[in-house]
Amino acid sequence: MSGRRRIPLAPIGSAVAIALPASVFLWFVGISVASTLAFAVTVVAIGVAWAGFAGSRAPAAPRMRATPRPGVRTDVARLSWALRGRDGQVSEPGERRVRAFARTRLLRFGLDLDDPADGVRIRSLIGDGPYALLVGSGGARPSLSSIERCLDALDAVGPGPAGGPSVVSGAAAGIPASSSPRDSEGHPAP
Repeated sequence: MSGRRRIPLAPIGSAVAIALPASVFLWFVGISVASTLAFAVTVVAIGVAWAGFAGSRAPAAPRMRATPRPGVRTDVARLSWALRGRDGQVSEPGERRVRAFARTRLLRFGLDLDDPADGVRIRSLIGDGPYALLVGSGGARPSLSSIERCLDALDAVGPGPAGGPSVVSGAAAGIPASSSPRDSEGHPAP
């Protein structure tokens, strides 16, 4: 009997103790027998339900991380609301968020998106198209597919070393200098 849970009988007994005298009183004042029985059954059912929950522990909720690590894929998920603009173009706030994400990701490798001296190393990591999108200003808004390619390139770079910046080349990170082949749905090909 150690594995079975005992149902407390006190709530059921209390419900029956309330239901019987109350039903008799209702019948005595002129309520029909069917209504009186329905009332009694309802009160007992509430007691049984209460007995099922009484004394039980709440199920343990899964623990979430207090704060997400910067530069991980959750940043990309938070970008999604800002990426939908008009006519397939990404809105300006969405473009700013992608640039902020790229800065955070590249800083973990010791690279500054705003420093032209780091441009060659950044191009070798993410490719020419994504780099041009990140440093370009003004002009036409980028399309959602070009933002996706940029985010895929940044995601392929990885979150970076936890201990700080290191020297990483595109070949070492497994990223080709040009855009990667895509399947029919626009996802990177395996």
